[in-house]
Amino acid sequence: MKTARTLIAISTAGCFFLAGCSGTRHLPAGDKLYTGARVSVTGTETTREKKVLQEDLQGLTRPKPNTKFLGIPIKLGIYNLFRKSKEGSFFGKIRDKNGEPPVLLSQLDLAHNTLVLQNHLENKGYFRAKVTGDTVVRRKKARATYAAEAGPQYKIASVHFPDDSSVLVQTIRQYMDKSLLLPGKPFDIDVIT
Repeated sequence: MKTARTLIAISTAGCFFLAGCSGTRHLPAGDKLYTGARVSVTGTETTREKKVLQEDLQGLTRPKPNTKFLGIPIKLGIYNLFRKSKEGSFFGKIRDKNGEPPVLLSQLDLAHNTLVLQNHLENKGYFRAKVTGDTVVRRKKARATYAAEAGPQYKIASVHFPDDSSVLVQTIRQYMDKSLLLPGKPFDIDVIT
């Protein structure tokens, strides 16, 4: 009994592994499997700042590639394994519940992503930032690459609060010592908002 279960488990794992390896076999003609984006950042003052910006920008790129487990797109494999199954059938339900359709290069909007990354840099105080984007195609797979030149990050020089006798100003003055806007801190639109 144990050997039969072991054999079934190994066979199932083997099927999923083989299905995962052939993720590009059933792509539409002329399209590529999108494997994600790489963002390189230059012009920052510290390595930590560069790393944080790189992670932030990487998270903003769309579309997200197919998920992987141990480097294998298992959900894509499940989808491809049962791709011809009918909508309401047993295998169709497995495909729809556990599978993931391929993310294609045709779904990538490089210009929009470039604008989003540029906007994020400006919101973080990098007003002279420049972002460029390109695609790298290898066989049936493609990825996007973005180069972000951050430049200097602007800092808050001084903070002034209004001077009058209104109730609003009196309330603001009570909480001035708890303000997140401090001279010398980086400009950040999220903090200001």
